[in-house]
Amino acid sequence: MNQVQLSQRIEEIIKNVNSEVQQGAKNGKPMEESVQIELAGLVSLLPDVDELADPHSVGVVEIAISALLKSEPDLPLALQIHCQILKRIRRSRNLLVVIFVTGTPAGRLVLGLISFLFIAIPLITAFILSLPTLSTIPDFNIPALLLVALSGASGSIVSIMTRIANFNYVTYYDSSAFFFTGFFKPFIGLFFALFVASVLKAEIIPMEFQRVNEIYFFIALSFVAGFSERFAQDLVSKVEGSNPSDSNSSK
Repeated sequence: MNQVQLSQRIEEIIKNVNSEVQQGAKNGKPMEESVQIELAGLVSLLPDVDELADPHSVGVVEIAISALLKSEPDLPLALQIHCQILKRIRRSRNLLVVIFVTGTPAGRLVLGLISFLFIAIPLITAFILSLPTLSTIPDFNIPALLLVALSGASGSIVSIMTRIANFNYVTYYDSSAFFFTGFFKPFIGLFFALFVASVLKAEIIPMEFQRVNEIYFFIALSFVAGFSERFAQDLVSKVEGSNPSDSNSSK
């Protein structure tokens, strides 16, 4: 089967889907919402399947669509086929195309992280170093502040990368949401790290630890704050429930 024949077959599939949908509407038997969403996803995938020039892939997608058009739709079968076809399409493309063009969840996350690393980090570093008044504050160490901030951002980035395989099975998504997750989540880790370090340095919450090397302690704790948002959120809750006047009076 040549490319022209494959394209004609795909056009026939689209016509059959249109006919089945119209027939169901006339009979007063509309599809369930989940089936409609999956059917729309498969039909939208057909141009990409056409690019593969693979009769097997076209046939598999046709099976998935037929499973959805049955009187009792087989949604799990269609979803599984959809995921497998998406994997095949991604493997057939250049990595840069996957990241910058196709808008896959993992690709958009990586694009967001790259934007953070090469745009946000230099701007943040330049901004902090351009504040000469900070150096006049007692016990204020700008290099240590940068290390804490970068450790928190690094923790968030590692957290995302360790879970990036989970996004291979996402079928329906807003590509912009994944980009902004990759771009802004390191910011969350960065600010959580600064907050945790400030709380401990100010001794708002008493914490016993061996001060063998304080900077390494704060770098490690900042990484944990960025990696685990729950850890930082728990500390926020403790600070909210604490009474600074009580801790001062007890000293």
